Amino acid sequence: MTQPLANSSKAHRRTDAPDAQNIQAILESASTSLDRVVKCGCVPARYGRFSAMNAVYAEFFPPDKNPPARTTVQAAKLPLARS
Repeated sequence: MTQPLANSSKAHRRTDAPDAQNIQAILESASTSLDRVVKCGCVPARYGRFSAMNAVYAEFFPPDKNPPARTTVQAAKLPLARS
């Protein structure tokens, strides 16, 4: 699942796009689409890749098309679960 987006020449999209493509496929299998998404939560491992994630996000939710609300939390900064 590490193939580039169609018409994409940027290498960072090879690893970032499959998640977005999977979400799109799940929505379509439920007879809906990305146009109906109201809120999206993003949990990148590191903020150092935020620009790459943001570029892929913008392909699926273009800024000029009223994208959904988004929450982004760095996974490495989340507290560990305690038992």
